[in-house]
Amino acid sequence: RTSPIEVEEAMHTYPNLLEAAAIDFAITPETRVIKVYFTADCPIDDEQLHAHAKTHLARHKCPRLFERLDQLPRNPNGKLLRKNLNAANEQTGLNLISYPTRSALGAISAKPILTVR
Repeated sequence: RTSPIEVEEAMHTYPNLLEAAAIDFAITPETRVIKVYFTADCPIDDEQLHAHAKTHLARHKCPRLFERLDQLPRNPNGKLLRKNLNAANEQTGLNLISYPTRSALGAISAKPILTVR
C-alpha cells in the first residue's frame, strides 16, 4: 500500500508546483492507479512530472495520471478534502480509458478482418 502523503511530499519538491494531492484512481473497475491533482503557478508538462516522480519514488509508487486544478478542495480549516477528489473521479465514470474486455477481444478475434480468395 502506498501512502498518498509520501507521493505528495515527493511531488512538492518539483519547482513551480504549489500543491499536490494523490488519490487512488479507478481507470476500470479492476484497474487502479495513483493520480495526482496539482496546482502550479505556470504550465507544467505531465512528462516532466512523470520524470520527477521516477527519480523520487519507487516505480510502484509513481503516479500514472496528473491533473491540474485551479485549487484543491479544502474545508474552512484548510484541510484537504481528499474525498471530494474521489467523488469527482466517480462522477466522471470509471472508464477513463476504454479497454476491451476479454469477451470483446474474443469476439473480435473470432471474426476475420480480411478474407483472401
